[in-house]
Amino acid sequence: MKDFPIIKIDDNLELTFPSSEFVSDLFEIYHNITTSRFMNCDNEISYDEVAKRIELIKKNYDTNKQLYWVIYSNEFSKAIGYITIFFHSNFWQLEYALNETFWNKGIMCNCLKKAILFIKENTDFNILAVVNTDNFASIKILEKLEFVMTGVGKNESKVPSTEFVNFYKK
Repeated sequence: MKDFPIIKIDDNLELTFPSSEFVSDLFEIYHNITTSRFMNCDNEISYDEVAKRIELIKKNYDTNKQLYWVIYSNEFSKAIGYITIFFHSNFWQLEYALNETFWNKGIMCNCLKKAILFIKENTDFNILAVVNTDNFASIKILEKLEFVMTGVGKNESKVPSTEFVNFYKK
């Protein structure tokens, strides 16, 4: 496996590799009803499916299709969220989630700021983020990070009749 970029956010947080030791922490995030509603997925994912997802993430990283960071808290000795980007033909698609316990503390904004800086320093591609229209905190974060809203519409989603806002960053 090629070298993985680990990004230090502050004394407590870092963006790190999604190893199997984080399956339980990530399961907690994916399985949370409130969080999964904003993640464009249902919360019926099993523990084994999360473990398989981590293996797929590793393969996608090795083939330059995806970069997935776990947001690791040294204070709590656990993964509290994730940031991932998927490569499409001419842009990166950004997705992220945070354990509900850690919402509204500025954590995701700080982590995204560093991740986006890394992406911009290492690629020439623009970034697209798709967010539920009722995810006001996420919309606020993207606007703070100078993403520009490009439209509202339906998305091919596992969550029926959900509207999404598209954001774009050059």
